[in-house]
Amino acid sequence: MIDELSERITARSPKNGEFRMVAVDGRGGSGKSTLTDKLARFLPGFTIIHGDDYWEPSQDSEFGWFNEDRFHHDVVEPLGKGQRRLAYRPYIWESEPHLRSQELVVDAGIVIERCYSIGLPLDWDYTIWVDATPELALERGIGREPHQAEVWANLWLPREDAYIEREQPKTRADTVIDATLPFA
Repeated sequence: MIDELSERITARSPKNGEFRMVAVDGRGGSGKSTLTDKLARFLPGFTIIHGDDYWEPSQDSEFGWFNEDRFHHDVVEPLGKGQRRLAYRPYIWESEPHLRSQELVVDAGIVIERCYSIGLPLDWDYTIWVDATPELALERGIGREPHQAEVWANLWLPREDAYIEREQPKTRADTVIDATLPFA
């Protein structure tokens, strides 16, 4: 499945004429990171950006939330202009300073793996929705972070539900992947 998916991605000419842009979207806990890590092996020359790199402390939750302003400034705006060089500033929880700028250069393409990616204002070449029920995503999320069960259930899941209702990412995706099946 992964090799076929990578062939579909690379079969299309980039809309910007320079490099391909791919979104991997789905609920938290759906398997986006796992799928993207497997897919990266079949996409040489592609830069991978994980949305969790823009996760940081926030007033909404003791565990944090996306820094949308920084993500848009660092990633979305330059890509929207067709720029290959990004001043990438991931948040590093375990070290000071937490933000360190590094230059990312997009060669053949870029894969952005994060919740809400299909809804970003980018002209995607290919979009993937990793389809998990709210119950499965919640189970996996709490399994990963049991101390955040209330946050998963009362904050993140409702925000994802609102995004899914508003943006309809599953219907907009080029490929929908069942999160209950192994990514082979």
